[in-house]
Amino acid sequence: MSKNFLIQRNVLILIFSFTGTLFASQKSLPTDPLYGMKRTVEIIQLKIIPHSMEGEFHLMLLNRRIHETEEILNKSDIEAEVILKLLDDIDFQYKKCVDLMSINSKNKDQINATINRVKNRCKMKLDRVISKNNNQKTGFMIMNMHD
Repeated sequence: MSKNFLIQRNVLILIFSFTGTLFASQKSLPTDPLYGMKRTVEIIQLKIIPHSMEGEFHLMLLNRRIHETEEILNKSDIEAEVILKLLDDIDFQYKKCVDLMSINSKNKDQINATINRVKNRCKMKLDRVISKNNNQKTGFMIMNMHD
């Protein structure tokens, strides 16, 4: 095999590997290793899309953050910080949608109802996480008192 062929083959392997990783990252959640790559791709996409499509893009990101939050809430062991960060992201994307007028009278009620439902689930999950953490701390303190 020629040296040129080997270089071309290796470049193609590298490109396809990177593309596969990018594709895989699109389904990742905040607790997954590829989530940072997913968010980086979103930032790049936001910088290259036409201004006229920003509202639609932020609406898509809002829906994505809502879906991620719902998926995270189904996990049994999740840290409060992850939930709080997702709630901040939902609020940020909602504000961007309102500012860019991508939320209209047709979808506003449905979006608000969905966000409120997710926020209520988050509150219940956060209450359980905080209660669990307080119980663990109390148990640790009691164990240390007997030492």
